Amino acid sequence: MKSRFISRLVNSVSLGRLKFGWYDNAFCSDANAIFSGGSPRSGTTLLYSLLNAHDNIFMALETGLMSGNRNLSRIHGRTNLSVPELSELYRRSRCYPEFSEKVLSGLAVDAGKQRWGDKSPVNVTLIENIFRYFPKSRFIHIVRDGRDAVCSIRNHPPSFGNRYNINPWDKSVQLWESWTRQGIAWRDDPRYYEIKYEALVNNPQQALIELFQWLGEPWQDNILTKAKSTKVSSHLGVSKPINRDSYGAWQAKLPQEARALFYGSANELLVSLGYTEDDAWIGDKPVDL
Repeated sequence: MKSRFISRLVNSVSLGRLKFGWYDNAFCSDANAIFSGGSPRSGTTLLYSLLNAHDNIFMALETGLMSGNRNLSRIHGRTNLSVPELSELYRRSRCYPEFSEKVLSGLAVDAGKQRWGDKSPVNVTLIENIFRYFPKSRFIHIVRDGRDAVCSIRNHPPSFGNRYNINPWDKSVQLWESWTRQGIAWRDDPRYYEIKYEALVNNPQQALIELFQWLGEPWQDNILTKAKSTKVSSHLGVSKPINRDSYGAWQAKLPQEARALFYGSANELLVSLGYTEDDAWIGDKPVDL
């Protein structure tokens, strides 16, 4: 209580310019929000476009808000809010979950929708905080065959400070495994829902009917059509028709050196997710294992 008082006092006296307790664990919202995430290159943007196509759901795209982001220029670039508008919301917020709610709920109102949410791959590593601040929210974890995900991570804009235009195979495997495990650790929580990328690709309507039923939202027949019309400048592929082009692409794209990196815990995760029955697909076992 004392820290909350100090937080409000500092925010008030400084006219919102200074923050004390930006990561305040005491904040608690009753918002029925929706958050989604998953390993990079697992279909998080595809899921975003499908959720956002629902008449009642507004999903923000990679604002970084749930990571405590207060870079207003970056948030401006991900929303239709101006920096002055964001500055005012920031001024009136004493901690980042409160700021996040003000931004996201306002965007939902502007879009004529009642329910707001936030999509970012990294959200899957933040589930504990999300449920702490928004205990009535729902989290959707999209999972993809790690072999396909790693092939895509490999050629995605570098995430590991690599000066070359590729990501190292070992870091790519580690990233997929780490983030996926952080998500599935919440399987026993009724607020957590797991959906496979492959299910969305192979039978999108059935997968979405089940998802929206879990969310308590009615199915709408135009969702798939509306999702195809989604335009996102930072994600040019989001408006492309759902297809299976990258499904199983690892069989041609994953070299032996990368396959060997799956021996052990990464392959155990593949098995537990139902993507393989054993490690025979990997081939020769490295001599140092």
